[in-house]
Amino acid sequence: MTTTSIADPAARARPPGLAAETGVLARLAAPIVVAQLAYMATGATDSIMAGRLGTGALAAVGLGAAIWVPVTTFIGGALYVLLPLIAGHAAAGRDGAGGRDAVQAAWGGIAIGLIGALFLAFGMPRLLPHMGVDPALIDPTAAYLAAVAPGVPLVGLSMAARYFCDGHSDTRPAMVTAIFIALLNVPLNLVLMFDDAFGPGTGAGLGVVGAGISSAICMATGALILTMRALTAGRYAPARRGPVPLRPDLRAMLGLLRQGLPIGLAFLVEYSMMSTVAVLIGGIGAVALAAHQIAFNVTVVLFMIPVSVSIGVSIRVGGAIGAADPAAARRALAAGLALGCGLAMVTAVLVVLFAPEIAGIYAADDAVVVLAVRLLLLAAAFQVIDALQVVLGGALRGRGDVNLPLLMMLGAYWLVGQPVGWQMGATEGAAGWWYGILAGITTIAGLFAWRTWRGFTDRALRPLMAAGGDMRS
Repeated sequence: MTTTSIADPAARARPPGLAAETGVLARLAAPIVVAQLAYMATGATDSIMAGRLGTGALAAVGLGAAIWVPVTTFIGGALYVLLPLIAGHAAAGRDGAGGRDAVQAAWGGIAIGLIGALFLAFGMPRLLPHMGVDPALIDPTAAYLAAVAPGVPLVGLSMAARYFCDGHSDTRPAMVTAIFIALLNVPLNLVLMFDDAFGPGTGAGLGVVGAGISSAICMATGALILTMRALTAGRYAPARRGPVPLRPDLRAMLGLLRQGLPIGLAFLVEYSMMSTVAVLIGGIGAVALAAHQIAFNVTVVLFMIPVSVSIGVSIRVGGAIGAADPAAARRALAAGLALGCGLAMVTAVLVVLFAPEIAGIYAADDAVVVLAVRLLLLAAAFQVIDALQVVLGGALRGRGDVNLPLLMMLGAYWLVGQPVGWQMGATEGAAGWWYGILAGITTIAGLFAWRTWRGFTDRALRPLMAAGGDMRS
């Protein structure tokens, strides 16, 4: 089933049940999960291969990634609004509107990416000496960031093309692209980072700079593949129908970014919360930080499942609103909650059953393993709550509700989660900070549930449907 089927009068006369909608969501989300994991594998490959160059290179690449990944995360969040917009256009039969929005989103993403690239290449070398970074890491980290920077503007183009495809319920191109990039990254790193890639003198031997160039090439490659898919695939022909100007339109760009920037900021808020917790736990000691990193890595991998479901929910809700079908919007929300929370229950049980074995894969130190097991059990405790809040967030973004949810996240993380973490961290150590994370996520889930309950009534959805699913109206 595609989003356009929602608009079919016969389909609306015989609406699919919850099980059928859950199946649609599962088919949408499965390629997204694979894509997310492939991108994570690409980052892991960079770290593993940098480790062959030595501890300093590994630290520089790790620190650099901790700086540029939030920049690209923000770009992706700022363009996320395109996802439900495209789904709404397709469901409402607005030929050409999707293409016009995608073009302007691409220009907006490139513009934000240029700002991000300038920040990485010219701003960070000036900031690193004032951030308490080991002086020995400043030059290699700055060189690595400068090498990555040229690819960052193309992330905006890539994300616009990806959301254009995803919004048409075609999530496989992003998966194929992510897998290809993960595979391409290995030989690129070999040739660019080492001087003996395939024997003495067969590589460029650029070290961390080579890793940065490889990342930039991968960004450009992803943008090329996804853009060509958007421009040539027959299933998108209606969106290319009619006049689709390729030149930038400042008013249209600003309209998209005005709606999208709160989403980008929300993504950054979540990222910054977890980064801050890691820094504060690091002050407790090496054992605490190592245990936290184990639990955090496992949680991030498992979190990709409800995140992918939430993207599917955004697509389905946007399409339902474009088709003026409030029941379909609520059905998509219910299916997302059933699928996301159900899978989270399964992963939580697995973590509880195998926590010692999981911790043992990462560490041999008994003290680290014992603490990691405790943190993993805490992480398992909020798997379902985390899935609940992220799926609800996807539904809210699908209907264009982004400003108040951003304020809710800020309040929950910094006015609830952080104070609880400070208080309990003083007596419980690293586990206390995880109690703080749990408090913050639980607060967000409650606030999002209230907001969703109010926002998915016929009365609340009617103005959006009168605008044909265009959340900017």
